[in-house]
Amino acid sequence: MKRIALVCLCTLAFIGAAFAIEVDQDELRQAENTPIEFINYTGPHAEIDTLRAIAEIGESLAGAAERGRAGDMNRYAVIHAVDPSVNTGLDADIMIIGSGARVDHINNLRVIIAAYLRRAYGYSERDANTLAHFVTIYNAVYRGNMNMFRSKYKAVVVRNLTADKAGLALRYDQWPGNTQIVIPLSDQKYSGTLSTIDTSSLSDKNVVDKMREQDDKDIATRKDMIDLKERESSAARDRANVAQQDADAARQNAGTRQNEAAAAQREADKSKAAAAQSKQDAEKARKDAEDAKKQAAQSEKDAAAARQQAQRNPNDRKAAEEAAQKQQEAARNRQEASDKDKAAAEKANEAKKSDQEAAAKQKEAEEKQKAADEAAKQAQDKEREAASEKQFADAKEQEAQSDRKDVAADTRKIIEEKRAERKAQDEAAFASALPGAMLKVVDSGSMLSEVVLLDLKTEKTLKTSLLNTVRGRVLIEGTDSLIAIAGSKSGNQMITLVAINPRTLEMTKQATVPVAEQSLLIQVDDSYYAVIEQSGKYHLARFNDNLEVQATSAVDVLPYTAISVTEKGVLVQDTANNIRLLNADNLAEAIK
Repeated sequence: MKRIALVCLCTLAFIGAAFAIEVDQDELRQAENTPIEFINYTGPHAEIDTLRAIAEIGESLAGAAERGRAGDMNRYAVIHAVDPSVNTGLDADIMIIGSGARVDHINNLRVIIAAYLRRAYGYSERDANTLAHFVTIYNAVYRGNMNMFRSKYKAVVVRNLTADKAGLALRYDQWPGNTQIVIPLSDQKYSGTLSTIDTSSLSDKNVVDKMREQDDKDIATRKDMIDLKERESSAARDRANVAQQDADAARQNAGTRQNEAAAAQREADKSKAAAAQSKQDAEKARKDAEDAKKQAAQSEKDAAAARQQAQRNPNDRKAAEEAAQKQQEAARNRQEASDKDKAAAEKANEAKKSDQEAAAKQKEAEEKQKAADEAAKQAQDKEREAASEKQFADAKEQEAQSDRKDVAADTRKIIEEKRAERKAQDEAAFASALPGAMLKVVDSGSMLSEVVLLDLKTEKTLKTSLLNTVRGRVLIEGTDSLIAIAGSKSGNQMITLVAINPRTLEMTKQATVPVAEQSLLIQVDDSYYAVIEQSGKYHLARFNDNLEVQATSAVDVLPYTAISVTEKGVLVQDTANNIRLLNADNLAEAIK
C-alpha cells in the first residue's frame, strides 16, 4: 500500500493520546486536558512521494475557491462553503480527507494545506505554512465540537459537517474517511488579501493555550502569526487611507453636483414661472380673441341691418351713409378678431413651448439631483468602508500586541526554566565534583584573566566567570570569597580589589578605592595588602575581608613595588628606589 512519507522536512516527533472516531461530550471534556501531540506513522513505505508531489495534492484543490468544490471526495477534496446572503457567522473552506487518502504524517498534511492556500488565495510560502500549522491545531482543538461550529459558522458550513468527522483526529490512522478540516474565511470583501483566512479564529485562546503546552510553546510559529497579523493591520490601514481619500473626493464631487443640481432647479423654477406667465398670457389672448369674434359678429349683424335699411330707403342718404359706416366698422372688427385670433394662437404656441422647456429644465434638475444623491451615497459608502477598514486594522493591531506580550512572557518563562535547569545541572555537577578555582589568561597583551572552576578529578571545566579582567594572575582564597585585583581604567571603570563567589564565580563585592594597575596582592591571615592610588601618588594599603581599607602608608611607593611580609613588618620599595620597612598593622614607618 502506498503511503505519503515525510520528504525534505525536519521531522517533529509527536507522542500522545488520540481522539476516537466517535466523539461525544465526555471525550470532548477529556480533550480539554489533552496536549495536542499528533501521532504519525513511523514505519517503512512501499513508495515515497516527493515533497513536490505532496504539494500538488493541495494545489489541485485550489479550484474550489472559484467553483465551490474540487477534488475527489474519496481521497482529497475541498468544499468552498460560502453564503453571501447571510451576514452572521463565518464562511469556510472544508478540506476532506477521504477513505482513500494516504497522508500519514502531520507535516505532510500541513504541506497539502499550505499548498492549497498558496494556490487558492495567493499566500506566500511562509504565511501559508504558518496558517497551515494553526489550521491543524485549530481543528484538533475543536475536533467533533459541533456546538462551536454551529455558534461561529454559517448554516452553509454546518450542513457539510458531521460530529464524527468535523475537525482533525490526533492519530494518523483515524484521518482517512473521518476528517473534515475547517478553514475559517473572513468577510468576502477581504478575499484575495492577507485577511482572506480568519486569523483571529485560528489563533483564539483555546488554540494558543494548547500550543503553549508544547515544550517550546510553539514560539516560532506564534511569532510568524503575529507578524502576519501586523501586516494584516498595515494592509487594512492602507486600504482605509485609500477609501478615505476616495470618500473625500466623492464628498467634494457630491458638493459640486449638489450645487449644479440647485442651480438647475433654480433655472427650472424660473422656467416654470415663465411657463405659467405664458399660460396666463395665452389665456388672456384667447379671451380677447373670443370677445373680438363676438364683437365682429355683432358688427356684421349691425352692418347687415343697416344695408337692409338703406335698400328699403334708397333715397335716404343718411341711411346709406350709416350702412356704409356699419360695413366699415364690421370690416375693422373682422380684421381685429382675426388679428387677435392669430395672436392667441401664437400665445398658445409660446405657452406650449415654455411648458416643454420648463419640463425639460425640471427633468435636468431632477437628474442632477439624482447624480448629487448618488455622489453623496458613494461618499457615505467610502466613509463607512474607511471606518470598517480602520476598525479591522485596530483590532488586528491589538491582537498582535496582545499575542506579542504572551509570546514575550512565554519566552521569559522558557529562559527561566532553562536557566533553572542549567543551574540544577551545575549544582548537580558541582556536588559530585572536586571543585577548584584557577585563573585562565584571556588577554596575553594586558595579562588579563578570567576565573575558571575545574573538577580536579577530571580537569573538566565546571563554570567560567563573566569577570574577565583579573590582574596580576593572583587569586587568593579568602574566608568565604575569592579575592583578586580586577578592572580597567577606561571610562567609568576602575581597577580595585573584588570578592568572587567561589561557587557561582559572580563578583559579589568591590573595594571603594582604586588599586594600582601593576600592584601585587598579598594575603596575611585575614588581611590583604595592595598598592592604592591617591591623588596621583601610590601608597601601600591593608584591606580586611570586607575589602575595607584598614591602614594606608604615609610612604609613597612604586606602583609595581614588591611586597614582602616578614616578622618585623612589611618591606616595600619607595619612589626613591629605597627599601622601606613598614609596621604590618598601621603601615607606619618601622624605622625612623
